[in-house]
Amino acid sequence: GAKFGFINMKGPQLYPVLRRSLPEGRALMGYFKFSPMSSQFNLATYSSYELAFGGIYSWPLKNNHPVSVSVDLSRLHFDVREQQFTGDSNTISIGVAYGI
Repeated sequence: GAKFGFINMKGPQLYPVLRRSLPEGRALMGYFKFSPMSSQFNLATYSSYELAFGGIYSWPLKNNHPVSVSVDLSRLHFDVREQQFTGDSNTISIGVAYGI
């Protein structure tokens, strides 16, 4: 039968993160990510990629355990030339974390 999915996807990743410390142990972070992907390690063949950016705000509770809220916007683009298939996936993720 027909199979669906991807195997052996790889590529470099550019992922700079900026952090700003705020008063009272609070922090604000932002990042950008670009990751070209291919089934072969050849910079000329990267036509699929992930592009994302997001932010995180964290603060300590009175018990000194950190809490953070994050938002991530991501776009994944597939271009599989051998199969003549292209596609896009856009996601928005919101997260809450509690450190123990």
